[in-house]
Amino acid sequence: LKTGCLAGTTREYLMENLECFEVENELKSIMTADAIFLTSAGIGVVRAAEIDGRNLENCRHPILDILPGKN
Repeated sequence: LKTGCLAGTTREYLMENLECFEVENELKSIMTADAIFLTSAGIGVVRAAEIDGRNLENCRHPILDILPGKN
């Protein structure tokens, strides 16, 4: 939460229903991620298609089955 994300209901729900950890990390760790997901009450869970011009593979992950979204 110190980095700017909101303590919203979608975040709370996912934290309670998936094994996940809050960490502060450098931007370079996000830039090398295999998959990135965006979440909010308005959109559900959405897989990011690319980051910095690099296409991210269409991976399946349990997070996509918890809340509906545009995947």
